[in-house]
Amino acid sequence: MEPPNLPPLYPSQPRGLARQTGFYPETPRPASLIVSQPVSIIPKRIVPKNIVVTGTEFTFQVGDITLRDAARLRQILMAEIPAMAIDCVEIYENTTILQDEFLAQRIGLIPLTSSNISQLPFSRGCDCHCPGKLLSECMKCSIILNLKIIGKKEGFVNVTSRDIIPENLNYQVKPVEYTIFDGTVPVYILLVRIQMGQELDVRCIAKKGTGAEHAKFSSVAGPVILNKTKTGDFIFSVGMTGALSPKELLSELVLIYSREKLIL
Repeated sequence: MEPPNLPPLYPSQPRGLARQTGFYPETPRPASLIVSQPVSIIPKRIVPKNIVVTGTEFTFQVGDITLRDAARLRQILMAEIPAMAIDCVEIYENTTILQDEFLAQRIGLIPLTSSNISQLPFSRGCDCHCPGKLLSECMKCSIILNLKIIGKKEGFVNVTSRDIIPENLNYQVKPVEYTIFDGTVPVYILLVRIQMGQELDVRCIAKKGTGAEHAKFSSVAGPVILNKTKTGDFIFSVGMTGALSPKELLSELVLIYSREKLIL
């Protein structure tokens, strides 16, 4: 059976001319879509205020923003502020009870201080031309830390993040130190316990990244938009890993957010 001869949905056009998406070729565009004046592009700006630090958390307020802007600020805090993390672990000796894979994972999740890394390039954008080095290591974008310990006394010895020592302090990258009891007692992250004769020799390669790549590069823990104040300000509550201080986190937040453009 012959198909019915129906008229074309759109009028025919000379080859090489594109149709307007959403409108018929002869139909004029709505006046509301015609820009009658120049478009102004300005940077977005925020001013955090009422900053309150409590232990490993802090809160702050931001006014003159929408809920969409508040969600964007939360996204920046979680995924776009640069920080250091151990990205590669080379295990030369491990006679502890913990298997290599578990040990490497625990070491990789230790927060590292990241206050002075603005001049350190990201590894993904670095032209790694380091002869005689491993693919994971680069003298430009990597920080080397070592963990070497031998059990020399009876009983158990705690191996903690304190035992991870940087080879150089050019960028002041080292494991974060925590304190309890009003900041008077230092606390370190436990990795494993060893006995007499057991040995651990590990080389760690730290690199710069963001939370969008892996959670270990995130300097915050669960930022939350709490509610609005009577004046319409949004209240944020942010947990910290210790890699960056509240002042440094907010400074990076303002910097990254101000790079985005607002079209008026």
